Amino acid sequence: MLEYEYSGREKGGAALANAVQIERRAVPRMPVIKSAKLLLGSTYNESVYNCLVLDEAANGVMVDLGSVFVLPEEMVLQMASGSSYRVRRCWSAGSKFGLEFIGGPLVCAQTEAKMASLGRAVWTQALPFVIAELRSQRFFGRDDVRCLAEEAEVAYRKLEAKLTGN
Repeated sequence: MLEYEYSGREKGGAALANAVQIERRAVPRMPVIKSAKLLLGSTYNESVYNCLVLDEAANGVMVDLGSVFVLPEEMVLQMASGSSYRVRRCWSAGSKFGLEFIGGPLVCAQTEAKMASLGRAVWTQALPFVIAELRSQRFFGRDDVRCLAEEAEVAYRKLEAKLTGN
């Protein structure tokens, strides 16, 4: 959360213009512009609101709904890339909301089936195909899958170079 420090000597709007921003968050956020949806209701399918993710961090995001809404304390954030997260509303200011992730990415049945299919393809097709597919799915929004795929790709290339004498 950004806070402002004032010298106290300025009058009116000059105080805000001369304010120094101080970052108070434990994890800094990176500015982004991504399309997403907020899914509301007891089964997270009763209401859907389109929104923009304006910044993100490992523990949450700031979204803009474009209009003022009253949001529940917990909901699901579904990114355009396909990853979904349970989130908790931390703050709101007009149409903007700070949302904290509750746990890791949610894995829907469709994503789980696609991941299993790619897991089987590792043994029946070439590893580069599987890694290309994982990249096209943005690693299902999972950093652990991305890291393992990158490590596997490096190991594959080293083995290929050793076997071909390059």
